[in-house]
This record gives sequence, C-alpha cells and structure tokens, in this order.
Amino acid sequence: MRLLANGLITSRIRYDATSYTAYRLDANLSPPQLQDWLVLPAGFNPRTIQFAQELRDQVLPGAATDRRAQEVQLVNAVLEHFRRGSYGYTLEHRPWDATRSTSSCSTRGSDSASTMPRPSCS
Repeated sequence: MRLLANGLITSRIRYDATSYTAYRLDANLSPPQLQDWLVLPAGFNPRTIQFAQELRDQVLPGAATDRRAQEVQLVNAVLEHFRRGSYGYTLEHRPWDATRSTSSCSTRGSDSASTMPRPSCS
C-alpha cells in the first residue's frame, strides 16, 4: 500500500485506515506470473541483494530438495532475522538513502545467541 499526495504536504495529516486481513492480491495468478513479485528492481540496494544471497547460501545447503519446503525455510529464516534483530521504531524523521538503507543492516545491537546469519554491512 502506498499513499500519494496531489501536491506538497505542508502540515500534519491524519489518515484513517482499515485492514482487510483476508484480502489476497492477485490470488489467481499462475506460478510463473507470481515470479515477478520475487525479483528486486534493477539497481536495487546491493547490500540487500548480498544479504539475500548470504541467507540463501546459509539456509539452503542441506535443506529439503522440495522447492516449497525451501521457500518455507527461507521465509522462516527471514522472520527469525527480524525477531532477533533488535529493530526499533522511531517517530524521528531521517532522510531515506537508498545506498545505505537496508533492513539487513539497520539493527541496533547484536544477538550473539542468534543462529541467523548476520549480513555483511561494510
């Protein structure tokens, strides 16, 4: 979901929103059509792509050969990464920088007990 303004926003705006938890976007698409949702746009943050590859390399070796089982393992690994990542929320606005902003490198602190792969955030 994204909200768009027709003009410059110069004051605080409050939105009312409703969540539809049973909604399914394009629920009848075929598997080949769904593949488009799995590809990051060209020129996307290279650290995010590197993190995804590192996660895949660490989770999939020795994993089940069934594609569906592999997908489930990857989703679980990402969810575990977010659970253990010490992520925070703030109301302080900081300008977004596509070259530096990545969910894989924006954690506060570290969980040394975590078995999840840590991304290279150089």
